[in-house]
Amino acid sequence: MKLNDLILIVYYPVCAGGKFTINSLGLSRYCTLHDYQLARWDASQSNHDQVYYQTKLEYVLKTVPDTKNDQNWIRFEMGNGHQLFKNNQFINSAAKLITRNNQCFCITVHDQNLLDPMLEVTTATRVIKLTNFTQWMRTSAFKHKGTEDDIENKVAAHKFLDQKEMQNKSWFYTIDMDCGMQDQSFMQQQIQSLYEKLGWDDFDQTSWAQYYQRYIQSHNLLP
Repeated sequence: MKLNDLILIVYYPVCAGGKFTINSLGLSRYCTLHDYQLARWDASQSNHDQVYYQTKLEYVLKTVPDTKNDQNWIRFEMGNGHQLFKNNQFINSAAKLITRNNQCFCITVHDQNLLDPMLEVTTATRVIKLTNFTQWMRTSAFKHKGTEDDIENKVAAHKFLDQKEMQNKSWFYTIDMDCGMQDQSFMQQQIQSLYEKLGWDDFDQTSWAQYYQRYIQSHNLLP
């Protein structure tokens, strides 16, 4: 399988729930965790047994603080993706190291101006776009220093762009964040459907629900 076939671009503005989506994919054996060192560990595993899946879940759960009061989310999150792009150049040695088992990996894109150049560099066609995320952006603004003060301007700008993009572009897959974060069953349906579209057969409802509930609870949205 070619390297470009393993790239999943996750396109969303800051605070829109992209890391949640990426970590949901990272629970699969078909996708590496969103951290270079952990991805190396992931690629080295040949026995995808219950211990393997439980280890992945534990890494994912560690990305979520216990309560909303801990605003230093960066301290909990995994590394900055795979660092596979630098000055629009694909770092083949790193990519080959973590994809030797033909596992997919996610690359985040926050800015519309970076999306098209990224597509030109990677020739990837699988762009997962988050949509309908304005309420979740407000809910999550506390996690990013400096975002809360300007959140309404950011929400308005991204809402306009989101609506335009949903009308004018076709995407590999879209995830409705506001509806999903209010309804566990609906979000599960979206993530499970994405697994199926990618051809992955190992969606685990119990493990994913454990992550979802902790993520929601950390935003003070569950008792």
